[in-house]
Amino acid sequence: MLDVVGLHGAGPCKPVFAVNQQGEALLSWKRSFNGLPETLSNWDAREETLYKWFAIVCNFNNEVVELELRYVDLFGKLPTNFTFLLTLNKLVLSGTNLTGSIPKEISTLTQLSHLDLSENVLTGEIPSELCSLYRLEQLYLNSNQLKGSIPIQIGNLRSLKWLILYDNQLSGEIPSTIGNLKNLELIRVGGNKNLEDPLPQAIGNCTNLLMLGSAETRISGFLPPTLGLLKKLQTIAIYTAYLSGQIPPELGDCTELQNIYLYENSLAGSIPRSLGNLRNFKTCCSGKTTWQHSEVHFQLHNLEAVDLSQNSLTGPIPNGIFQLKKLNKLLLLSNDLSGEILPEIENCSSLIRFRASDNKIIGSIPTQIGSLENLNFLDLGLNRLTGLTPEEISGCRNLTFLDLHSNSIAGTLPVSLSKLVSLQFVDFSDNALQGTLSSSLASLSSLTKLVLGKNQFSDSIPTQLGSCLKLQLLNLSSNQLMGNIPASLGKIPALEIALNLSWNHLTGEIPEEFTALDKLGILDISHNQLVGDLQYLAGLQNLVVLNVSHNNLTGRVLDTPFFSNYH
Repeated sequence: MLDVVGLHGAGPCKPVFAVNQQGEALLSWKRSFNGLPETLSNWDAREETLYKWFAIVCNFNNEVVELELRYVDLFGKLPTNFTFLLTLNKLVLSGTNLTGSIPKEISTLTQLSHLDLSENVLTGEIPSELCSLYRLEQLYLNSNQLKGSIPIQIGNLRSLKWLILYDNQLSGEIPSTIGNLKNLELIRVGGNKNLEDPLPQAIGNCTNLLMLGSAETRISGFLPPTLGLLKKLQTIAIYTAYLSGQIPPELGDCTELQNIYLYENSLAGSIPRSLGNLRNFKTCCSGKTTWQHSEVHFQLHNLEAVDLSQNSLTGPIPNGIFQLKKLNKLLLLSNDLSGEILPEIENCSSLIRFRASDNKIIGSIPTQIGSLENLNFLDLGLNRLTGLTPEEISGCRNLTFLDLHSNSIAGTLPVSLSKLVSLQFVDFSDNALQGTLSSSLASLSSLTKLVLGKNQFSDSIPTQLGSCLKLQLLNLSSNQLMGNIPASLGKIPALEIALNLSWNHLTGEIPEEFTALDKLGILDISHNQLVGDLQYLAGLQNLVVLNVSHNNLTGRVLDTPFFSNYH
C-alpha cells in the first residue's frame, strides 16, 4: 500500500482501513487464537466487504449474520467480545479445538437461532445465561467435556427444536422444565454417564418430539406413560441404562413410532400387545422383556429389525415373526428359546441377518432356509439342532457367515456348500458330522476361517484346500482324519491366525512347505502319529503357540525370541 503524504508535508499518514466494527471484532477473535489456519488468511483489515471473508455470510447491509467454521484448528478459548456481532443468527465453531468454558456473554447474541459448539474440548458448566436466547432453535454442545447439570432454565428456550448434548460429563436429572419446549423435535443427551433419575413426566408435553435419545446414561426408573402423548415420536433410544419396570403400553399410542432401542436395561414383563398397532414400526431392540406368543401379535408389517438378544425369553420363536416380509435383521442371541425354526421362515424374503445362537432351539434346519436369497449372516450355534444340514442352503447365495457350531447336526457337509462362493466364515465344530471332506471346498475362494473340529470326519485332508488362498484359520482338530498332511497347506499365503490339526490319526512327516508359514501365530499338530524332524518349523518366527506333543517327532524346540525362554 502506498503511503499518503500529509497535506502540510508533515510526513506519511497511517493507512486508512475501511473494515467496520464487526470486522474489527472478528479480527480480534483471529488474533486470540493460537492456531493460524490458512483458511482464515483472507480475514484481512484491508478487505472491507466482509461477505468475502471465509466462513462469513452477510445480509444486504454487509452485516454479519452467519459464521460457520468446522474442523479448523483454532486452538484457543471461545471469545467473549460479542458486542459488535449482535446481528449473528448462526454461530458454528465445531471441531475447532476450542478450550475453556462457554462464556456467559454469549447471551448477548439475542438474534441467534443456531448455535453449534460441538466437538471441542469445552469444560465447565452450561451457563444458565445461554437459556435467555429465546430465538434459539438448534443447540449443539455435544462431544465436549461439559460438567454440571442441564440448567433448569432450559425451559425458557421456547423456540428450541434440536437439543444436542450427548457425549459430555453432565450429571443430575433431565429437568422437568423440558416440558415447556413445545417445539422440541430432537433431544439427544446420551453418553453422559452421570445423568440420572427417571425421565420427567413432563416429557409428554413435547408433542412435536421426533427422537428421544438418552442411551449410555444412568437414567433409571419406569418409562413414563406420558410418552404415549408423543404422537410424532419416531425413535426412542435409551439403551445401556438403568430402566426398570415394564414397557408402558401407552407407547402403542405413538402412531409414528418406527424404532425402539431399550436393550441393556432391567426392563421386565411382556412386550405390550399395543405395539402391534404401530404400522410404521421398523426396529425393536428391547431389554429384559419376555414374550408370550399367544399375546404378542406381530402385525408390524413394516418391521425391519428385531433385536431381543441377551434376555430371558422362553418358548418358541412366535410364528408371527416369520410373516414379516420386510424384516432384514432378526437377533435373538443368548436367551432360553426352545421349539423349532418353522418352515414359514421362507416368508422373510428380506432377511439379511439371522442370529439365534446360545438358545435351546431343537429340530432340524428347515429346507425353506434356501429361499432366503438375501441372507448374509446365519448364526445358530450353541443350540440343540439335529438332523442334516439341508442341501437347499445353497439357495442363500449371498451368505458370507455360517455358524452352526455346538449342536447335534449329523450327516455330511452338504455338497452344495461349495456353491456359496461368498462364504468367508464357516464353523460346524462340535457336531456329529462324518464322512470325508470334499475336495469341492476349494471352490470357497473367499473363505478366511474354516472350523470343523470335534466331529467324526475321516479319510484324508483334501490337498485342494490349499487353493483357499485367503484362509487365515483352519481347524480340523478332534476328528478321525488319516494320511499325510497335505503340502499344499504350507502354500496358503494368508494362513496367519491358526492351523490346528490335533487329535487325529495323521501320519508321515511335517511337509517342507511349512517353512513358508512365516506369518502363522498358532500351530497345533499334537496327538497324531507324525514322524520326522522339526526342522521345517525352525523359521516360523511369529509362532506364539506351538504344540507338537504326542507324536514321534524329533529335534529341538524353535530357536525364536518367543520360545527362547522355554529352552
